[in-house]
Amino acid sequence: MKKFILIMSIIITSIGYTDTYNKNIESDVPHLDVNYEVIFDKVKNVKTSEGIVYNEYRIMLPVTKIKWMNDILVKELSNAIFDGEKHTFNKEKLKEMISNKFNKENSEISSYTDDEIYNSTFGAVIMYLGQKGNIVSFKGISRIASLAGRDYGNVNYINIDINKKKKLKLKDIIINYKENDSRISRLLKENYDQGLEYEEKSRYTGNVPERFYFSDDGLTFEFATLELTDTFGDAGSVLTIPWKEINPLLYPEYRENEVSIFDRWWD
Repeated sequence: MKKFILIMSIIITSIGYTDTYNKNIESDVPHLDVNYEVIFDKVKNVKTSEGIVYNEYRIMLPVTKIKWMNDILVKELSNAIFDGEKHTFNKEKLKEMISNKFNKENSEISSYTDDEIYNSTFGAVIMYLGQKGNIVSFKGISRIASLAGRDYGNVNYINIDINKKKKLKLKDIIINYKENDSRISRLLKENYDQGLEYEEKSRYTGNVPERFYFSDDGLTFEFATLELTDTFGDAGSVLTIPWKEINPLLYPEYRENEVSIFDRWWD
């Protein structure tokens, strides 16, 4: 249990948010009740030619009282674990897939050479961020850490429109997305360039990531680590298009006048 708390603490810390959900906010959509379920929690000591190493898996899933939403969350978690190569909507099937992956890795570890042998911990979780009217947001993260200094992971935002019963993509919230994609890219570049030091060269390539969320300041995009800066962490990978600039490009239900009454959970 202590190891589980440790790895989940690492993951949650790396997410970097403060949940200050205000349950008293008026909304036509009921407050979403979210609990968590540990769906896989195993450690295997594997015998190798160089001694014993451990392989550790810790995986946690949010569970709501809405079946179709649970199905989406299971799919998103499976995508995070298998890097989008495999997915399922069925929780029991996902447990089976994870178990097979875990057992396969253990078999492979037993035949590793000396320079490949290291203790490894893999963690995956989807964290509930908060509810803004009919929009509920989650942040999924998967991470592998080892004593060999190999530490990497992946992050994804999951914004779900309860009324439409779907995960939102940029094309769902941006009017004529194909036509306005270049405008969004330009706005992101302007935002990025404003933060550059004198004579510092721009590293923004025009990419518009699908990792986004609705923040107090506007529509916020998270880029891959080191894509925009040499700094590790969210501070160097996040760009926000202010509401006054992004509002004209959004469908009415996602504009500031609709989301400004929502609760705030990011500092």
